[in-house]
Parts: sequence; C-alpha cells; structure tokens
Amino acid sequence: MRICTGGGTFVLGGTGFRDGATVTAGTLAASTVDVAAGGESATAVFGVGLDPGMYDVTLANPEGCDDTLTGVLTVVEGPILFWIDPSVAYGAIATQLTLYASGVTASTTITAVTITPAGGAPMSLTFTRDGRGRIQALLPAGTAAGTYDVAIEADGCPALLPGGLTVTDTLTLTVGS
Repeated sequence: MRICTGGGTFVLGGTGFRDGATVTAGTLAASTVDVAAGGESATAVFGVGLDPGMYDVTLANPEGCDDTLTGVLTVVEGPILFWIDPSVAYGAIATQLTLYASGVTASTTITAVTITPAGGAPMSLTFTRDGRGRIQALLPAGTAAGTYDVAIEADGCPALLPGGLTVTDTLTLTVGS
C-alpha cells in the first residue's frame, strides 16, 4: 500500500472487521474508517501527518481485538503546490496560468490540474509542463468570477493551493492605444 505525505486512502482486507474499527499507521490514526458489509474490508483515510517511510498498520475493533501488518504501508513525499501566476485572472478571456510546485521533475507524471470554487465541483484544466517543475494550464474563457482552490495530481499524490486563484469579471485597466 502507498500513500503520500499529504494523505491518502487505502483498503485493508481480512475478516471480522466491525463498524467502529480504528486504523493506525505508526502512531497516527486514520481520520475515517469505513468497514464494508460482511466485515471483510475496511477503507482508511489519512490526512497530513506521516513522514516518508515504511509503516506498520493496525486495525482495532471496538471491543479491543486488533491485528497488525508489519511494514505494509509506504509513505512517499508528495508535491507541494506553492504559487500560481497570475493569481488573478479576467474570466472573459482564456488565460495561461503557470503553476509552481516542489517535487515535480521531468520524470514526474502529472495526471490532473483542477480548479474548484467554494462549494462547487472541480473543473479540469488542459495543461502542459516543462522539465523545471512548472505546469502550464489554460483557464478557459467564460470561467465564472470567484475564488478557486487549485489542485494537481502528481505521481498519484495530490497537492492543493487553497484559494490560489481569483477570477474576476471586472476590468481594472483599459489600453487606449
């Protein structure tokens, strides 16, 4: 099993899992554990808090029975999305955005770039990249005004820049000639 330092989800298989079970990796407890009907699998969700390395994973049922798998979880360093340029864009025209992230190299596989308005659904952006950790994404014309979270998926690890992009519908500059 593999997750990223920014968190992740994995499924444990076995028997006798009960609702209310807890899952820990090292000393960190999963933020949620969902046990499937029949008690033969459990999905554990972890947030930030695990350093890169190998971890033992323990599932404990509410009545106290537990079992540990030794060295089954690998935590890998994930990317950190730290800047977007421009961070404010006019929504009536298509705009090229440059996203800057650590941990993104020429060999990194980027599978998604999305923006998500507060309370809304994610919108996928078309993108290209260079070999220096920069990702070029196209904000389409007609994007609604608002503040957007910007996210990438790189080598299976997510990176999020909360409120990283503001789209405006107001022109603040006019060129006369």
